[in-house]
Amino acid sequence: MTFDSKAIATHSNWSEVYDAANLYVQQERWKETIAAFYRAIELNPSFFWSHHNLGDVLTQLQRWDEAIAAYINAIQLDVNAPLIYQKLGTAFRERSNLTKSIQDYRQVVREPEKYPAYGDLRERSPLLWQIANTLLGKTY
Repeated sequence: MTFDSKAIATHSNWSEVYDAANLYVQQERWKETIAAFYRAIELNPSFFWSHHNLGDVLTQLQRWDEAIAAYINAIQLDVNAPLIYQKLGTAFRERSNLTKSIQDYRQVVREPEKYPAYGDLRERSPLLWQIANTLLGKTY
């Protein structure tokens, strides 16, 4: 099942939108893929795979900050998914400078209203520490 951009934005069945997003991935229709994953997330925000797959697409398109946000959302839904930590680490690495990335994310946490894509990072501080420690190979 495929939809045009308008149909994706108004369609109310999340599983059909999610299936369409995965079909768009196969067809390399990136704009539609991203729109469909975002719509699927809007309709069912607790489905891990929508966030995970969105992160994969954004990583493929080298949209690192958005990929990082998608992976963080996925981790929030399943903290025991080890592959997601690897993908998150790769996105941070590809963003080019881990130290700069951490500084940028601190800024996002300080001023979340300026960065709506990262909305509730401040509330996720314990999770973000866990992610950082996992990426750095530290255990406490």
